[in-house]
Amino acid sequence: MIIQYLKKVVMIAKRIINPPFFVYSLFHYFKCEIPFLIALCLRSKDSYLNEIVFFTYDGSNQVVHPDCIYLGEKYWVAVTPYPFGLEEYENPSIYTGEKIENLFACNNNPIKKPHHYEFGCHLSDPCLCNDQEYVYCIYRDTKRKADGSNWNGIYIMKCSILNECWEVPKLLLQSDVDPILSPAVVITKDQRIHMFHVNANKYRGKLMYTVFNRENEMLEQKELICKGIPENYFIWHIGISFEGNLKFSEKENKLNGLFLVRNIYEKSDFRLYTSLSILPGMEWSIEKRVNPPEEISKKQIYPYKSSFIPNSTDILYGFKDKKNRFRIVKMKMRN
Repeated sequence: MIIQYLKKVVMIAKRIINPPFFVYSLFHYFKCEIPFLIALCLRSKDSYLNEIVFFTYDGSNQVVHPDCIYLGEKYWVAVTPYPFGLEEYENPSIYTGEKIENLFACNNNPIKKPHHYEFGCHLSDPCLCNDQEYVYCIYRDTKRKADGSNWNGIYIMKCSILNECWEVPKLLLQSDVDPILSPAVVITKDQRIHMFHVNANKYRGKLMYTVFNRENEMLEQKELICKGIPENYFIWHIGISFEGNLKFSEKENKLNGLFLVRNIYEKSDFRLYTSLSILPGMEWSIEKRVNPPEEISKKQIYPYKSSFIPNSTDILYGFKDKKNRFRIVKMKMRN
C-alpha cells in the first residue's frame, strides 16, 4: 500500500516539474481534449537533427508508431498523435510528400476516431501497405469493457491513390482475451494480405502470422518462432517490409523487421532490433541492436516503434525524450 502511494507521489511530482505534461494531465483527468490553441502554446520549441515534423490535428506534434510506404511517386506515412503518452489523442493520421523530410497532413486527419471518449478507448498502432492501386491502413481498436478488461479489433481501411478518399473500415481480427498489438502487413501479387502481429499477455509476446484473401477472409493463422530475443525481454511492437523496404511484392521475398522488445521486470526498458525472415516468415531471427547517435541516446528515455523508409537505408526512428515527449527522426542505420 505504501509503495503504491509513493509511486503515485513520484508520478505527480514528475508532472508538476514538467508544466506542459501537467497541463495535459489535468485535461486528461477531466476526460476532455486540450484546446488546440493551448496545445500550440505548449508544444516543444526545440528540435533534433533530422527530426521529422508532423503537424498533428490536436496541435501537439508528438507522434508515435510510424509506418511508411512509397506509392504514386510520393511517401505515405501513418502515425498517431500521442502527447505525453495520453491515449485519447491516439488516432490514425496520414501524411504524404515527395520527400520524407517534408510531409503534409491529409485534409481528413485523423482518418478515424472512436465513437465516444472513454478511458481505455483508442485507435492505435497504424501500419500501411499497398498494392498497385490502393493504400491500406490497418490499425488497432481498443475498448475498455465493464469488467476492466480490453476488447481489441484490427481494422483495415483502403484509399485509392487517385482520389485519396478513405473507405469505411472493415474488421479483420478481434480478441477479448489476448491483447492484439502492432499489426504489420505486406501484400503479395495474389492479393493475399500477410499480417504479423503480437499477442501480448502476461509478459509474453507471441509473434503471430495471419493470412487473409482479398475479401478479408482469414485463410490461416499460426504462432511463429523468433530466435535471439534477449533474456527477460518479450516482443512488444514490430515493423516489417520486403527487401527494399517495400510492402508489395510479386514474388516470395526476404522480410526485414524492426522489432521493439520490452523488459519483463522494468516496463520502461525497451530495445530496438533488426530482424530477418523469408516469406511466409514462419521463423524470425533477431539480428542486431539499433543504436541512435549520441545526440539522441543521451536525451532519450527509451526507443519506440520505428519504421523502414522505402528505397533507403534510413529509418524513421521513434523515441521518448527526457521531457516525456515522443519524437521521430530520420536516422541512418549504424553498424
